[in-house]
Amino acid sequence: RLGKMGCKSIVVLESGSILDHFYQHRSVAEVADYIGIQPRQHAQFEIRDASQDQVHHEYPRGLGQQFISKTWMDADFRITFGKMCSCPVGLVHLTLENLEGLGSR
Repeated sequence: RLGKMGCKSIVVLESGSILDHFYQHRSVAEVADYIGIQPRQHAQFEIRDASQDQVHHEYPRGLGQQFISKTWMDADFRITFGKMCSCPVGLVHLTLENLEGLGSR
């Protein structure tokens, strides 16, 4: 539907979690493939790992972090969805928790 609305480049952007340090097959591409959202032939979207396209970024208000996902930074339109989780912190942060992975680890 986004393509029909004029969006020409659709990217599903995700970043790894701390679990990828302790368990095998937790990369963004492997998890996407496991749950069935890996683009197939003639796909209308692509999947990118936010941690793999980091670029230098000067934050105007002097935040300490100096890198951000280029895909996120260059996007004209962004959608973020809250994840189902049982962590009480996630219940408070909601979709803002998703944005933590946009910068470098």
